[in-house]
Amino acid sequence: MNGSGLVTGLAVGLAMITATSEGKSGAAAIPVTQTPRVAVAAVSMGPTTRSVTMRQTVQITPHPPTGGRWPNEPAGWRSVTDYAFNDAIPTGLDVPISGGWKVANGAGRITRITDGTAPVSPSNVARIFYPQGFGAGSEPGTLYYSQSGTTKDHYVGYEFKLSDPYSNNSVGTKQWYPLSATANYFMLFGSDSKMWLIVQADGSHGGAYNLSGNVSNPTITLGAWHRIEILQRYPTSSSSNDGIFRWWIDGVLCGDYTNIGWNTGSTYQELRFAPTWGGISGTVAFDTDWQLDHVHISRP
Repeated sequence: MNGSGLVTGLAVGLAMITATSEGKSGAAAIPVTQTPRVAVAAVSMGPTTRSVTMRQTVQITPHPPTGGRWPNEPAGWRSVTDYAFNDAIPTGLDVPISGGWKVANGAGRITRITDGTAPVSPSNVARIFYPQGFGAGSEPGTLYYSQSGTTKDHYVGYEFKLSDPYSNNSVGTKQWYPLSATANYFMLFGSDSKMWLIVQADGSHGGAYNLSGNVSNPTITLGAWHRIEILQRYPTSSSSNDGIFRWWIDGVLCGDYTNIGWNTGSTYQELRFAPTWGGISGTVAFDTDWQLDHVHISRP
């Protein structure tokens, strides 16, 4: 106990505190308890699909449970990658960054910067930059995690912030865009300031179509961080239309589609951000960017 009467517990037990003034004394019994330890259910390791030759080294990273950070991640799914963009982002094509992530960044328009307001893992974030005059239908670069065609069902969560003001195209700006040879989807920041999930299935499974928020459809606030979570579950077979696309923005369910047709033989080769600006016409009116604070991907 210090002179101001503040008591600090140093060991488990019963502490007797006595104070005396002008010949009078008083005592207090203060129990000191131990903070309960919370058991960790599991720690996954990644990547789990690498092989090495003699004298070759490979980075294996433990991924502890993420708790409430990604609240809509399915229970029991294992982490594929949990990346905080703490590494410098090099210029070049297909250049390794860290933890299995690579970048195609020929013009150096994807960089690491600091932002103390980043909500998950401050202060390093990735910045994706579109200079004034940047043409529609192209991207500053891509950030991707190679999966060698092993991923089907998956969950992804990430935090993003759009510059204020933001020069968008009438078609919008792509964000999350995993790569498959036969069927894809991507998240789009639309010209209406809403998030859209754009499906690019093959013709026998519905073809290309747009999904808007059918539960809620919030407007994205420029200059503010937003958390987006996306879940894809494949249908039970290629002939059934019971696949799932769901997404949440800032913890609120936005899209909930349970009638998705998909080629169940399709797999994703790259889990990636491919931030194409616009469609076939237009240019960026003024310097514009968006930032990524963190990305977390898991699968069954």
